[in-house]
Amino acid sequence: GMFLSGHPLDPYYMELTYGCNTTAKEFAEGSNIVEDRLMTFGGMVLSYEDKVTRNGKPYGRIHFEDFTGSAELMLFSKDYYDYSKYRMVGTPIYITGKYVRNKEGDLKFRIVDINLLTELKGQLVNTVTINVSKTGANDNLAQLLKELYVKPDESGGVLNVRIYDHDADRSITLTSTNKVKLGKELERMLNDLELDYIFN
Repeated sequence: GMFLSGHPLDPYYMELTYGCNTTAKEFAEGSNIVEDRLMTFGGMVLSYEDKVTRNGKPYGRIHFEDFTGSAELMLFSKDYYDYSKYRMVGTPIYITGKYVRNKEGDLKFRIVDINLLTELKGQLVNTVTINVSKTGANDNLAQLLKELYVKPDESGGVLNVRIYDHDADRSITLTSTNKVKLGKELERMLNDLELDYIFN
C-alpha cells in the first residue's frame, strides 16, 4: 500500500486538495451530507465491476481513492452508460454530484458529471493569495517566491500578495506579473514561513 516513487495522484495534488470540497474519505463515511449541496471530489480509479440488478439491468461500481482514503461510486441507469467509460484502472477522475431525495424520501447521491482530472488541471486551482503584514512583505519573501517563478513559456498560477496595515486597518492586493508553480513545494514553503494563504 505504499508508493516508493511518489503517489500517482501527485500531479493532481492541488486539484484534489484545494479544488474539491469533499474527500473520498468523507464521501465513503457519508459525512458532511447537506441536501442539494453541490459536492466535488475525485481520485484515481482502483477497480471497476460490472453488475446486474435483480431486474436484469446493468450497473457499475467504481472504486477510487484520493490522498485521504478510498470510496465507491455506483453507476445506475443513464449514469452507467454515460460514465462507465472511466472504468480503466489508474484513471484520474473528478466527480460532481449532490444528495437528493428519492420517491421514498431518502437522501441518495446523484451524479451531476464526471470529468478527467487531466482535462481540468490548471482550471480548478490557478491562483495563490498570500496575506502578509506591511512588515512581512520584505526582500526575503520576494526572493523565495522568485525561486518558484515559472518560465514565460510554462504554465503557472497567478500570484497575489495582500498586504495588510494593522495601524490603518487597510489592505492592498498586488498581483505579480510573473506566474508561480502551484504545488506542494509552494505550500510547504508558505507553511514553513507560517504565512496565511489561500489557493483558489
